[in-house]
Amino acid sequence: MKKVLISVVGIILILACFTVVSAVSAWAPNTPYQVTDQVSYNGKTYQCLQSHTSLTGWEPPNVPALWQEIATPSATGTSTPTPTRSVTPTPTQPVTPTPTRTVTSTPTPIISGGNLALNKPVTASSTEEASYPASAAVDANTGTRWSSAFSDPQWIYVDLGASYSINQVRLNWEAAYARSYQIQVSNNASNWTNVWSTSSGAGGSITINFTTSSARYVRIYGTVRATSYGYSLWEFEVYGADSTTPTPTRTATATPTPTRAATATPTPTRTATPIPGGNLALNKTATSSSVENASYPASAAVDGNTGTRWASAYSDPQWISVDLGAMYSVSQVKLNWEAAYAAAYQIQTSIDASNWSTVWSTTTGTAGVITINFTAVNARYVRVYSTIRGTAWGYSLWEFEIYSASSGTPTPTRTVTVTPTPTATSTPTPTTPPISGIHKPFPQSLDFAGCIKPNNVTQTDMNNIIKSYYDYWKNQYVRASNGTTPGGGYYVEMKGTGGDGNEKTTSEAHGYGMIIFALMAGYDNQAKQYFDGMYNMYNKHRSTGNSHLMSWVIHNTELTQYDQGSATDGDMDIAYALLLAHYQWGSNGTVNYLEEARRIITNGLKVSDMSTSTYRTLLGDWSTNQYNTRASDWMTAHFRCYNAATNDSFWLNAANTTYNLITQITSNYAPNTGLMPDFIVGNPPQPAPPYFLEADTDDDYSWNSCRFPWRIAMDYAHFGTVGAKNACTKMLTWLKNRTGSNPSNIVAGYKLDGTPLVSYSSSAFTAPFMAASIIDVSNQSYLNQGWSIMRNWKSGYYGDSINLLCMLFISGNWWAPR
Repeated sequence: MKKVLISVVGIILILACFTVVSAVSAWAPNTPYQVTDQVSYNGKTYQCLQSHTSLTGWEPPNVPALWQEIATPSATGTSTPTPTRSVTPTPTQPVTPTPTRTVTSTPTPIISGGNLALNKPVTASSTEEASYPASAAVDANTGTRWSSAFSDPQWIYVDLGASYSINQVRLNWEAAYARSYQIQVSNNASNWTNVWSTSSGAGGSITINFTTSSARYVRIYGTVRATSYGYSLWEFEVYGADSTTPTPTRTATATPTPTRAATATPTPTRTATPIPGGNLALNKTATSSSVENASYPASAAVDGNTGTRWASAYSDPQWISVDLGAMYSVSQVKLNWEAAYAAAYQIQTSIDASNWSTVWSTTTGTAGVITINFTAVNARYVRVYSTIRGTAWGYSLWEFEIYSASSGTPTPTRTVTVTPTPTATSTPTPTTPPISGIHKPFPQSLDFAGCIKPNNVTQTDMNNIIKSYYDYWKNQYVRASNGTTPGGGYYVEMKGTGGDGNEKTTSEAHGYGMIIFALMAGYDNQAKQYFDGMYNMYNKHRSTGNSHLMSWVIHNTELTQYDQGSATDGDMDIAYALLLAHYQWGSNGTVNYLEEARRIITNGLKVSDMSTSTYRTLLGDWSTNQYNTRASDWMTAHFRCYNAATNDSFWLNAANTTYNLITQITSNYAPNTGLMPDFIVGNPPQPAPPYFLEADTDDDYSWNSCRFPWRIAMDYAHFGTVGAKNACTKMLTWLKNRTGSNPSNIVAGYKLDGTPLVSYSSSAFTAPFMAASIIDVSNQSYLNQGWSIMRNWKSGYYGDSINLLCMLFISGNWWAPR
């Protein structure tokens, strides 16, 4: 397809008629595209999501990671856009109109001129019904709202009546909020420019600051819903640097106004109605881990003066704590960050300033004012514990405020019981939580459609075998952090398996442990405590490549200075385990499991552990080759759960790509066995050469790909994927013949043609093959024999963890988080 060329005569005619030319051009291969570029293809308009040079086969919408279809609304009131050279427009109504009804007191706006969107004309892509019109989002009534149809994408935009220099949008989301959305601006309601975007929206009231832009129209463009409902806004407000004087439309391309320097004094935001009892932290005793210098003490963050601030040393982590002087039931913290803000931090509470509990956390923090609500908790001390800086400076707060629903009456300290910190020398015993919140307690004993279970043992016997094996596994491998993990941490000890011998654990082991604890809740009433502790350990040891992922290794000392890049299999299991936790315990506790899972999936896995051009899994966030991949990471059942959680079709494309890879490798390199090599490279795909990354067996079915049969079998058991059954059938047909229908003859590694690499066995190889055996009744005898072997097989961390996971799956006690 060729680009449309405009002749010189055509240009002259266009200039003579003052016609506005759209920035939309026809899509073409070998063309550099930048973010926000718009193209037409097959009669539809698409927007570029990331800069790239187009190739044949990358046409919209074939690669949704690169292109997004957009709606093209018409300018309100006329079919012909107003020429950009028009005179300065005059707003059709006062800039600060008085609302016709008052629900709450009108807040004092940040900028002169107030909310520019108030009662202005507003247009939306759809409405759920007449009761929820677009106009309800700009009427200053927090009892009315706009609600869209239940589909993606959807948008709402406001016509400010003239162009203004704007730099802030405030949104008050109803429960049906946007997971991924953009703030866009325009001067003709046709060509839109992104000024801000997120893929981890959290709902509620949010203030969004962006580089000053000149615009008449402001749009919220939602692409991924957080719920099964549509998008719903109580209020949509727009503010600018000088909203009283409209700016002519022709100034839209002017140089943006720079954001304030790190030491600038912020303009106070509107004052919210305080919770009864007022700010509990005001002028109370504040302490901090450090100060930049004597001019920025901790006390400056609790003095009620937005012209003074606390600033820390330029290192991680840092904290600031307030002593409230007595016990209160606290439920809200308000932070006014200076430009040197925290990207990742936690709100923690304590009754003794020694043992801290995390009540809220984020890894996507921003500067400015933020209000944080959490479940009420009794505490005397409240702390902001920051782990990742948003700038090269330290951490800096203008104000740190604390509120309570009943702060006027202190709660006696003796009413709270202190839970001792577990030691790291043996399997810890955390405080037993109530089990009323467990939704899928072990055993679930599910029967997967089209699958079998061992029939030489009863379901009750299988469940009891798993209980006993789990007790052994937990006592043998689960340990507590050495005390440096905020909130208390747990990990699965590898006992020198993998790494360079100086590791305590890896993200691979961490993922296994988190899945196991989520599935064993109900039998082990302490499972949630262990799970949350493992989350805390992950949260402390983030990857140095992408902070949404986990360092693949944790050093024996647990010092973060030894943290490294990610490993894809561990990251995928951790995200999946958080989805399990959401469906097991809900996400209203200390950790919002669903939000954390979505964050890792969208901002971590998709960005750094996956290729958005080839849809292959990558080796980790350090890998730059888009074709290098690892068969043990092909967790297609996980991908389908990610899709269900994020409504992102990228994951279904990744699953389809995986089965294409399986077909190509099987046809060309393992036609008789269906085995996969440890590593795959190139396009078309082929086994990696020996010593590609780890060993001389990198091109064989070895210690990485041994997990492949179990991972693929899950996709058939949980989702009925025919390609998964076909892949397992080919392997099992060869394997039963190779071993004489006796699974005790399975060895720990094969060439792709089926030649054994060694003569010994390992549960890390046998258990996944048994997991694959459940896909067809023709494997019944083989599965029965294999279960009898698995139930008593105890060797080391790797084999035992895989064995337990496969027993959970085979027995029907591994359910899909969806």
